[in-house]
Amino acid sequence: MSMSWFKFVRCAGWDLNTCPGRQLKVQYDEMKTANCMNCDKFFHCQGNYNAVHVCGKTTINIRIAKKISDCREAAQDASSVDSQEDQKANKFGREG
Repeated sequence: MSMSWFKFVRCAGWDLNTCPGRQLKVQYDEMKTANCMNCDKFFHCQGNYNAVHVCGKTTINIRIAKKISDCREAAQDASSVDSQEDQKANKFGREG
């Protein structure tokens, strides 16, 4: 599924340049490099886990990880079943 990068960056803004933003980007890059069919839920979960637990489990890091994840899904088709499953994996990762 294609993503509107303009919409994503506009939504996520400066939060992309934070520890959670960088952790999510690392996992996104690893997902693209792996090019593994049906592995995206793992990378969603791992990215959100790292964004919260590597960067420090603070309210602000949780908020930033959620915001960036929400922006990513909104830049696609947020109402799709796949997007809803991505969000479940995102939440699971943030919760540890």
